[in-house]
Amino acid sequence: MGPEGNFDVLFNGKCYKDSMGTVSLINATVLKIKDRKKYEAELLSERRNAEQQQSKLQFLINLLPIQIWTADPQGKVQSMNLQIQEYFASFGLNQGSEFLGVFEPDRKVAFEDWKRSITNGKRYERELRLLGRSGKPEWFLVIAEPYYNADNQIEIWFCCSINIDRRKLLEIANQMELKSHLSTAYKTLDHQQARFSSIAMDQSHMVRKPLANILGLIDVIRDTPEPEDLIIMMNMLYESVQELDSMVNKISQDTL
Repeated sequence: MGPEGNFDVLFNGKCYKDSMGTVSLINATVLKIKDRKKYEAELLSERRNAEQQQSKLQFLINLLPIQIWTADPQGKVQSMNLQIQEYFASFGLNQGSEFLGVFEPDRKVAFEDWKRSITNGKRYERELRLLGRSGKPEWFLVIAEPYYNADNQIEIWFCCSINIDRRKLLEIANQMELKSHLSTAYKTLDHQQARFSSIAMDQSHMVRKPLANILGLIDVIRDTPEPEDLIIMMNMLYESVQELDSMVNKISQDTL
């Protein structure tokens, strides 16, 4: 105790004995450590506060309806929220860098892309299928973003995955339906093209006959001075025109 009241000290003492084994000297030191104890208390308070903040953050992360996890700079999973633990049970992402929870057909490409992102330090984003404890693969949008510290070094990866299974299945179904419609349309076009080609080949000579008659009669009429002959030629010309009109109508009906 001093003028300022009680304070913390660090006491250190050592005894010295003579040849008879009797304590002849005691060397003691007393070091005032009030400031150090104050710093220790402040550090302890800061540590407890940080732990409380971490606990609150983890609580908030567990409330979010998406899968969230973190990984170290090498891509090794460090922590994961309850959504992941409940979805994968005992065979999820695991505490490692392998995508064990990824559906096997998608795993190779997903792992190669993840490895490339780790090497380049770039954002990872990919749609892939995850296989949880239900045994049914589902589509997820997986995103991983690197966090750089003040030294421009990756300190941690923040990752999340969002279930897009319904949207993806609907998208795939729409694509398949569109392909089916396009296939049907192409088949219809091919059929119509073949039909039109056949009509053109079959009908061209039928049209040419009355048309040739008309052209020939016109030339004859030009060289016929007699009125009686002109009447005959005009009747023949009318018949050829009627025949041509009939052929055109028939072709129109065939193309409907």
